[in-house]
Amino acid sequence: MKLAIVVEGGGLRGSFAVGALAELAQVLPVAPAHVFATSSGAPNAAYFTTGQIEDGVRIWALRTHGSQLVDYRNLVGPASVMKIDELVSVFRDEIPLDVAELGGSRTQLHITVTEVESGEARVIRATEHNVFDLLTAAMALPFAYGKVVTVDDGRYIDGGFRAPVAIREAIALEPDKIIVMLTKPRGHRRKARALSEWLQCRSYPEFPHTQAAIRAKWMQYNATMELLDELEGSGRIMTVRPPGELPTGRLSRSERRILASIELGRATVRAQTRELNAYLGC
Repeated sequence: MKLAIVVEGGGLRGSFAVGALAELAQVLPVAPAHVFATSSGAPNAAYFTTGQIEDGVRIWALRTHGSQLVDYRNLVGPASVMKIDELVSVFRDEIPLDVAELGGSRTQLHITVTEVESGEARVIRATEHNVFDLLTAAMALPFAYGKVVTVDDGRYIDGGFRAPVAIREAIALEPDKIIVMLTKPRGHRRKARALSEWLQCRSYPEFPHTQAAIRAKWMQYNATMELLDELEGSGRIMTVRPPGELPTGRLSRSERRILASIELGRATVRAQTRELNAYLGC
């Protein structure tokens, strides 16, 4: 069976996905052929792909709360509100990602980013040579991080604008089964938010196509959710998503809430184990 797993981001809501992936790793009957991830889902997917998902859980539990990752004091000054560079240094050195596994693993990791010149989504396969730059780019949120990241020969930021969930890219590889890991409950839809869009667009005044992608993000997200509902209704995919709104928001800093979201991810997969087995034909 050729299995693909698609992981949504959502800032600190990614704590739900890391818990869900940790539980999923214990019950999957086969290693996935492909894992796709966007935004904060990217490090979750990376640690899952290398067989280190419990290390991924440790990072969320120990290194993302308080001002470790989100520091509002940096609203004034040149530093970024989201300390993405410091977080990636954790991936490199403190709780190191086994990058050699990315070359030897049966599972291919694909990370979605936005190309700043065109404003289009790009899906790049992670390798031991590009993975840390790619993870930085995947989490390069406008305003909160605001930098453009070079990966290989391109310049990128967070991929959640054109491909908030990389379902179309996963389908293109024609897997037999697809499990989609979401961080918002069923029925969630977005609305245009003029102030938020204006703040994000300010990060990239020289990239009009990226600004257009930022302004259209809510429409792209809603269209993707409609597609997921259609695919799920036809039995083509299975989704794992929180039963209601998570304790964490995109920029949450509460250790208690982050830990609660991790445990909710675990509990959600445990509750769906029978459904997962039926979907996978186990």
